[in-house]
Amino acid sequence: MNDKQQHFMAGLIIALLFGWLVYPMFGLMMAVLIGGLKELFWDLFLDKGTPDMQDFIVTVEGGLVGSIVLLVLQALGV
Repeated sequence: MNDKQQHFMAGLIIALLFGWLVYPMFGLMMAVLIGGLKELFWDLFLDKGTPDMQDFIVTVEGGLVGSIVLLVLQALGV
């Protein structure tokens, strides 16, 4: 799995987990927050990696997909 796939999966898992526990849109918010903190705090300030806006965007895309899945399931009554 390459770097972008890992970021997408991380966003998806974060959104599914937090969205299932609280509310689907909360899952998306957490994917945005955690993705942003990872790129800004971990990679930039702690110098643990290379900050990359594309990584952040792909993480948010995964979060968006996860939230949409939960919203659809919620609408279907599952």
